[in-house]
Amino acid sequence: MKRVLRRCLLLVAWIVLGTFGGLVLAVGLPNAFHAKSLTVMSGSMEPTIGTGDVVVARQTSPMDVRVGDIVTFRDPLEHDRLITHRVREMHVEGDTVVFVTKGDANTGVEHWALPKEGTIGRVAFHVPKFGYFMVWFHSRFGLLLLIVLPTLLLGVSELWRMTPQAVLDKYGVPPERYPDLAALVGETSDNLPGVPGVGPKTAAKWITAYGDLHGVVAHVDQITGKAGESLREHLDGVLRNRRLNALVRDLELPLGPAELARQQWDRDAYAESP
Repeated sequence: MKRVLRRCLLLVAWIVLGTFGGLVLAVGLPNAFHAKSLTVMSGSMEPTIGTGDVVVARQTSPMDVRVGDIVTFRDPLEHDRLITHRVREMHVEGDTVVFVTKGDANTGVEHWALPKEGTIGRVAFHVPKFGYFMVWFHSRFGLLLLIVLPTLLLGVSELWRMTPQAVLDKYGVPPERYPDLAALVGETSDNLPGVPGVGPKTAAKWITAYGDLHGVVAHVDQITGKAGESLREHLDGVLRNRRLNALVRDLELPLGPAELARQQWDRDAYAESP
């Protein structure tokens, strides 16, 4: 039952990450290819494009735009605001392209122009309602839920799975002997080089045969083959690795467990302190 639950949690985490990761790529990746993603904040283009939809507009020449295309442009009256509407009419006047645009749900039109050598955003596709997610994703709660939560689920799943039997099945040695194994094969995360030519299976076989790393070192002259020669040549490195990955158990601390227990505090003395 626990194994089934663990796999279900892992599956849910991967589905969440994969789904939202794919959507983020679909919206964010076009920015690397002269395109831009925008969130529609009004219903002027409904039912084609609704409020909260994300449109991806590709930069193109005004001369390549056709009547019926949906384009993104700056509001002729408020230049700091972008509008995404459909082209109703267009014609060329000298070096300028004049547009008449209108939202599918609007009654009014916009008149504006661009130089023939300029650029305009023509909508390539849109993702329905994804804008709500983008706003939510950039909130503190959204970041917490979509980044921290899946990471915790994956981490808990890995820790849950690492039982003593799981360690034995994976590495061939019990948990208490894993530091001995790591000393022989090395640990890339800690930049500890292992014995060349010695993998986890060989190291586990030696530890099983001789009990622990001390037993392996005591019988190092009896280990035959190229792996044994390599072990003898790199024995100093193995012993160094074991010293580095060992837990420090004899450190003298200024305080003991009794002194760290929670105690009543003197409010008056605290108030009088500088």
